[in-house]
Amino acid sequence: MKRQPSLSAIPDFLHSFANRFAARGYRCLLVGGSIRDAALQFDVQDFDIATDARPTDVQRLFRKTIPTGLQHGTVTVLYAGHQIEVTTFRAEADYSDGRHPDAVEFGVSIEEDLARRDFTINAMALDLHTGAFIDPFNGLEDLQDRLLRTVGSPSERFREDGLRLLRAIRFSARLDFRIDEETHQAMRTAHDALRGVSAERVRDELLKSLSARSAAQVVSTLDETGLIGHVFYEDGSAPTIRYAASDRTRNLDLIPSDLPLVRLAALIALCSEGNDVLEALRVSDRLKLSNHERGILTRLLETGPVNDNQLQTDRDVRLLLSRCGSGMVQEISCFSAAIRVDAADGLSERIEQRLREVLAEQPPLTVRELAVDGRTVMNELNLTPGPVIGRILQGLLDFVIEDPSRNSYEQLIEKARTIA
Repeated sequence: MKRQPSLSAIPDFLHSFANRFAARGYRCLLVGGSIRDAALQFDVQDFDIATDARPTDVQRLFRKTIPTGLQHGTVTVLYAGHQIEVTTFRAEADYSDGRHPDAVEFGVSIEEDLARRDFTINAMALDLHTGAFIDPFNGLEDLQDRLLRTVGSPSERFREDGLRLLRAIRFSARLDFRIDEETHQAMRTAHDALRGVSAERVRDELLKSLSARSAAQVVSTLDETGLIGHVFYEDGSAPTIRYAASDRTRNLDLIPSDLPLVRLAALIALCSEGNDVLEALRVSDRLKLSNHERGILTRLLETGPVNDNQLQTDRDVRLLLSRCGSGMVQEISCFSAAIRVDAADGLSERIEQRLREVLAEQPPLTVRELAVDGRTVMNELNLTPGPVIGRILQGLLDFVIEDPSRNSYEQLIEKARTIA
């Protein structure tokens, strides 16, 4: 039986924080995910506060504040080494842009404030002064039943902010909750709500979802609800990434949850039809991935899964590490084990151990680690700057990867003359 959060479980700094409000006659309530995680006995990291104090009042109460979203009633307070988000009780009008309310009304009750939230498990509050627990939508009961349900009409909640469609999938996967049938049905018919959500918000929510305990569950729900096309393709077209091989996508969970990009690469490799690298580039463009994130995806898919037979010699390992980067040992190992669905147990560990054994010898793996640089090559060979210098350096790197003992000034200059 889930116990409702009590003041005894609240950190001391929050009590002194709340006293600032009480001294001026304002209410101070812990709300949202903070209450949910406290009820689930998780370690609470983020503290969200709701109050009847106006934003300008909050700024007067504390010396260090950040005007995070004054128009929506939110101020971030820097207090006792924490960033505490404080939002004034508010009601909201229509969401014409599918994200922001057209108008915000302050001066409402805490119950009216909770009514605007997404899911019942996020619509609970604890008064930090009186200890009163406020749960108008039976969120605690839903926690007990491991049920994810919207506050009020699912269609209205999703129409207000289409990202809630993906948040439902993330919460369900992270907490291992089933999605309420009415909510699930609305997710199957509210696809258009996601069209108004920026690619950046979709990307961030997807990567958070793929960091949940089960990425396979995330992909399954995306497919069941028909949202997978709208996540990976801007026009919502029938995706090249298909959830056709359900037995194979279970292998996504072989990859640690703190490697969401590797899970995404594995999803593309397991379920795409056609050129995996081209698919990775399409997905990268749609989600506006950074160059670093795009690089991880494409390097993994260009290299493909490796196995023991491909790493028999140290040269094989050096070549792989040079191509992918020495910082991607775990990524290569986990990706390979997930893609090779018929692989023997322990493949990931064996690959990682093999890569680290060779890395321990500190072989040169990049042009920057050569005993000569481009300027030296130009001076010694009397060459002018141009593409030929890059080709010579790459040839020298190939020469050294074959045998790291060749990485000396004399041997490399001699080889450079031969290449030139």
